[in-house]
Parts: sequence; structure tokens; C-alpha cells
Amino acid sequence: MCIAVIKKINNSDYKYIIAFNRDEKVGKSFKLWGYFWDEYQDIYGCLDEETRGTWFAINDNNVVAFLLNREILDTTRENKSRGKIILNVLKNMKSAKEAENKVYTLDLENMRPFNLVILDCIDVYYLCFQKNNIYSYQMKQSLILLNRSYPNDFNEVRIRSNYSRFFELSNRDLFSCSWWNTWKEYLTDSCYCKSAEEERKMFLISTKWRTLSSTMVALNINRGRDVFKVMYGDKL
Repeated sequence: MCIAVIKKINNSDYKYIIAFNRDEKVGKSFKLWGYFWDEYQDIYGCLDEETRGTWFAINDNNVVAFLLNREILDTTRENKSRGKIILNVLKNMKSAKEAENKVYTLDLENMRPFNLVILDCIDVYYLCFQKNNIYSYQMKQSLILLNRSYPNDFNEVRIRSNYSRFFELSNRDLFSCSWWNTWKEYLTDSCYCKSAEEERKMFLISTKWRTLSSTMVALNINRGRDVFKVMYGDKL
């Protein structure tokens, strides 16, 4: 399952760092960061080339959204793709709050459970969809790790094993080479795993599923999206 990190930055220019490690089937085709959609021309994001949707994107008003699976999926079931959720949520939205409200207007019938996070430089919202119900709340924590369960769920071995090192990360020398290298070291710390109980590292390797990419976004208070750091899994 994918995992995301949101870290609040005590800096006059920056508000949040968002990091996302995407776990998918080996060989799945994708592209990282571009304006890929004619119908959603204000959205800059990561492209799933099979569904033409996205799991992580930001619009031109600097509202960010990302989506993660909520549980291990029954792949034998026929379900609608969730790839367009973020595109529809972010299109023409001017704030995270406005985008959060938009979620409740979407047709989510026959979609698998998911976690959705929407944020801007002011607010962070967590939304959970399961059993055909959706609920949300505003998050205030200075550090959030999220994967298949709830934010900062220490019952999840991957969160429990990695929370403290991200919590202790200093905001000194922001975006210096040493700062980037530390983030990259943590995000790409890898292990081979056969089950959820073995997912102790941020970067997972297995025969059928693995972490395909790791990407970071920094939200600048004055200029919106300011920094993208992209790392392809197969090239690490």
C-alpha cells in the first residue's frame, strides 16, 4: 500500500512538505508531474497511464490532493476506477475547504475504499470512504503519516517504524543538499516483503508489488508550489 508524509514547516516561506511513496504492481505505466489532461487544464499531477487518472496532483490555485487505498483489495471484484476523483475534486477549486465540499457531490458508488487528503497553505483535510459512506475532519498535527488505515495509526507497522525519524527531522538548512539527502535516505530506505507485517520500511520491494516512485512537494506560502523533488523507484 502507498504511504504519505505531511510535515509542517516552521518557516516564513514554506508551510508543508508532502512526500508520497506509491506502491503498485510491477510494470505499471505512469508519468510523474505534468499537465496531462485537456479537460482539467488547471491541474498538474502524476499520470496513471492505464486509467488516465491520478493519485497525486496540485491545481493552479495551489490546492493539493492525494489518494491512497484504504485496505488490501479484493482484486476479483469489478469496481469503478478512482483515478478521476482527484481531477474532479481539484478542478477550478480555490481552497482546500472548497475541494473538500466537492467530494460530497461525487458519485462514489461501486468504488473501493480510499483515503483522501486535501490541503493548501491554510488547511489540511482527511477524508475516508468505506462502506459507501464518507466522513472527513480537519487535521492539525505537525506530522502525519498515512497509508491504508487512519492518520498516524501506530497499529500499522510501516507508520510505527518510521514516524519517529520523520518527527525528528530538522527544518534547519531547508532545501540544502544535506536536507534533501536526508529525506531521500528515509523515503528510499527499502526492504523485501511478502506480507503487510513485513512492511517496516518506506520503500518496499516484492515480486508482484513494489514502490514504483517517490515524490515530494513543498508548498510555498507566497508562490504556491515551489519545489518538486522526484525520484523514480527503478532508478534509485
